[in-house]
Formats: sequence, structure tokens, C-alpha cells
Amino acid sequence: MVKQLWGDRGQTLRRWAIALGAGILAGLTMPTIARAAERIELTFGAFGLSLELQSLERFAKTGEISDELSFYTRFIKPDQLAEVRAALTERLDINVLAVSQFFNSPQGEAILRRLAVVIRTGRNLPSVPALRSAIIQSAADPAGLTPLNLLRYYPTPSLRVDLAKALSIWRQIEEVSIHHAQAIENVEQAFRDATSTLPPMPPQWELGLSGPYQIVKTSRQITPPDRRPFGADVYWPIGAKGDRPIAIISHGLGSDRRTYAYLGLHLASRGFVAVLLEHPGSDSRYIQALIDGRASELADPLEFLARPADVKDMLNLLATDPQPPIKFMGSLAINHVGVIGQSFGGYTALATAGAALNFQQLDKDCNSDDVLSNWNTSLLLQCRALVARPSPQVDRLSLVDPRVKAVIAINPITSSLFGQAGIEQLRVPTAIVSGSSDPIALPLPEQLRPFTQLPASDKRLVIMRGATHFSTMGETGDETFQFPPQVVGPRPDLARNYLKAFVTAFLVRYLEGDRSVDRYLTPAWAKSVSQSDLPIWLLDQLNPNQLPTPGRTPIADRLLVPGATPPADPPPQPKR
Repeated sequence: MVKQLWGDRGQTLRRWAIALGAGILAGLTMPTIARAAERIELTFGAFGLSLELQSLERFAKTGEISDELSFYTRFIKPDQLAEVRAALTERLDINVLAVSQFFNSPQGEAILRRLAVVIRTGRNLPSVPALRSAIIQSAADPAGLTPLNLLRYYPTPSLRVDLAKALSIWRQIEEVSIHHAQAIENVEQAFRDATSTLPPMPPQWELGLSGPYQIVKTSRQITPPDRRPFGADVYWPIGAKGDRPIAIISHGLGSDRRTYAYLGLHLASRGFVAVLLEHPGSDSRYIQALIDGRASELADPLEFLARPADVKDMLNLLATDPQPPIKFMGSLAINHVGVIGQSFGGYTALATAGAALNFQQLDKDCNSDDVLSNWNTSLLLQCRALVARPSPQVDRLSLVDPRVKAVIAINPITSSLFGQAGIEQLRVPTAIVSGSSDPIALPLPEQLRPFTQLPASDKRLVIMRGATHFSTMGETGDETFQFPPQVVGPRPDLARNYLKAFVTAFLVRYLEGDRSVDRYLTPAWAKSVSQSDLPIWLLDQLNPNQLPTPGRTPIADRLLVPGATPPADPPPQPKR
């Protein structure tokens, strides 16, 4: 199974690496259409090679391999060589303004610093401005952003590529991928062990179907005295009587209150008062502000404090001035609240439920010139929480609201924001939902390992095999960009159906105390509804020893590392 998982992941990584490598080779010349250099200098320790750009361009255009290029291509298999050729001219259509703003943000700057260690000027100096210029101007070119097109825009007369450092980065990425594959295989085996002796069970979809109540939506706007205003949509179950529990939904970075409207509508039809918050410092309009040049980074760092405060203020408002629609006959169970959040919203949900914001852990993980050493891209966002630190003396900060009695975190970011010390503060029933193919909030550090650290006895881990960071997100109808299917993952409709059924059962069980839904919270339920195009696994426990720990892997040890001996007998270099 690891071989199979690594094969799929490895193919993706090979394509990425080939594209990156081609981009590295294509990182030369002036910020005009005219070429500023004719050769790329490749270094490996004290060893240096030089490659003519024209031979690379002819190879990409016609497949012709020059005498000089043949020395390098003899180390590459024919199928890999074909992938290299395709990658050299693969076009990426992206908004030039969005690219410009992102790579001027702290997150983009961190990525550029990482790449500038590998891609250097002719004088062997790392240059973030040169990389930024090449990327932005290439994106603006009518021919689009391709690796070869970058040749025309790198703004120095020569370029050096440090192959030893490039291979070291590749080794790190490969180690992360292998650990991920091992973790997913082990979780799958744990699920198989938990269900191997269970008798067949008819699919249990009832809680995934709409409930008996009609729904009325109202909207609220809140203006706190200490931060930006925010809004919310409230879905009321018409016909439901008695105290109705509250389900608050917090969207992820770049989304808005409509992203999980389908889930809010479903929960309201089942008798919950569903509240969908919108966090202005990290919503879709904020991302648009970044693109338009009206914001300087992906999210306002103060959102790490503002988002949990939004939950608290909304509950305070519902307690004092609920403003239900006329037809609503029930009342609000203000002390029986469940919070559901995705990605950044997953952090929000866990923080309001009791996980402590861990500035000590953030200090350890983020105060380094090599923040992405483990290639966990979510750290680009997590580390910005240090800006919101009240003072250097504050090591941990609790943002808990005692009215929250259950929490469901979907693709949450947790590893540095909470660390083990912060996660261990959770005392309410907790569910973590993960997609095995999520490259943004990596399952192993962000969901699987934190799940093993949860002290709560009532906890669940749900994994959708093949799902990504975007699989459970609903469409709002006015998206300016459509993610391709491979980014969304297979069967997002099925992912949303799984989520509706599971979330409903979890909240009914832990907010209403109704044990009749317990069967929906077992591995047997997951086995009964799991479909082959998007399998679902559910566990109530996972031994931390079943997860791989950081370290070297057999494949990584076979890679070239700094100090290794490069290939011998380079081709003769032409005179200049």
C-alpha cells in the first residue's frame, strides 16, 4: 500500500520537481524580451557545468538534443525526458496582479527566500527581487508563465543554480511525502482492523437527508468596540419547539459565510439554529483586496484573536437580542453550542472550544530563516499569529468560550498554533475531519498527530481518502476562479453528503444527548456508506505509535546530498 500511495504521490512530486527544475533552468535574463545571457551555470559544490540556453529551447520546441545537452540527458530515462520537455513549455495562466500582490506579502516573501537559496545571480548571490521580477513579468507576458518564458525576464545577466541545495530540498519534500503515505496507510489499516469483524450493515444515510423543519434566514451585523465589524446569517428551524441548540460555522481563509451555507441549511432543517459567520479580515473580500493592492498579506494577523472573539460576540448577541423570525416558536439553548470550522475556521473552532494559542510553540517553529524546512505550507499562515501576541511574556493564550460544548474541525491548521500543549487543553467532544490529499493543511502534522494528542474521551477522526482541502466546500455562485477537478478532488458532492450526515449525528449526540445516533459515529457507519470513488474512514482512537515521526527515510538516503560526488566527464565547454 505504501508503494501504491508513494507511486501516486511520487508521480505528482516528479511533475512538480520537473516543472520547478525547468523553471530554475529558465531563470535567466533581462526584464525585457531580449535575452541577457546565453548560458546557465550549474554548480554542485566546487564542480560547475554550463548549459547553452539555445540548446534547451530547441529541445523544448523540436525534441532535438544537442551534443552538449546529450551529456545531461543520458542520466534521464526516456519517459522522464519527455516529461521534462513538456514541463518546459507548460503554461500557467494566473492573474498578474494577484501574483504581484502575493509575492509582496510576508507569505510570498518566505517562499521567494526559500527558492533564492537555489536560484542565484551570476555573482552567486541570492536575490528575492530578481525572482519576484521574473515571476511577475512572466505572468504578464501574452505567452503566459512558462519555465522557458522566465528566461526572458530574470533581471541579471547570468544565473547560477545550486544543484546540491536543490537536491536537498527535493529530499525534504520526498521525506514529507513518504511519511504522509505511511501515515495514511496506517490509518487505513487501523480502520480495517476496527471493521474486520463487523457484520454487514445497510447504508445509514438518514441523517444526511433534509429534516422536517422549514427554514427562515435572517442576517445580523455586529460592530464591536475593539475591532472590525462582522456579519452573520442565521438559519432558524420553523416548527421546532423547546430549547434549540446552536451550531456556529466558521469559514476558511478566502471563503465567506456562503461557503458552508449548504451545511447550515441542513442543520437548520434538523432543528438546530445555524449561525454562519463572516470574518472580514480573512474572507473572500479581503483576498480581493490583496489582489487589488488594498491589503498587504493573505490575512490580517489580528484575525487569530478576532475570529474567536466573533464567536463569543455572536453568542452574546443571541443571548441578549436574538431577533428570531415571527414563525420561530422555540427558544435558544445558549449554553449548548457546537462550533464547526474549516481550515482557518478549524483553528477558530478549536480555539473557542478550549485549545490554547501557543506562542511558545510558534516561537520555536517560526523564528527561523527556514520556516518551510518541513514543507508545511500552512506555517506561512500560522506563523503570522506571532504578530497578534499581546506581549513577549505571553506564552499561551486561552480564547475558550464555556458555552461551546462540541467542536468539529475540518482540515484545521493546528501544529504550531496550538502544539501538543495547546491541544491538550481541549475538554469537549471533538471531531477532526481530514482529506488524505490535502496539500495545504497536511494531514499528518495538522490533523492526525493532533488527534492522538486530544485528551477528550469523546473524539472522532474522519478521513476521506482522496479528498483535498476544498472537497467539502460549497459553491457560492459568483466564484471568480474555478478550481480544476484535480484540485477539488473526486466527488465533492459525496464529500458534502458524508459531512452533513456525520456533523448532524455528532451535534445531536453531544448537544442534545441523544444516543440513538451513536451508530453514525462508529467505524461501522463509515464502512456502510463508504463508496469506492471517495472512501471514508472513521476512528475513535489512534495510537500515536501508528504515525511516522520525522527523520530520514530509505529513499531520502539514496538521493544526492551536498558533498556527494557529481557525474564525471562533463562535456567540453565552447570558448567564449
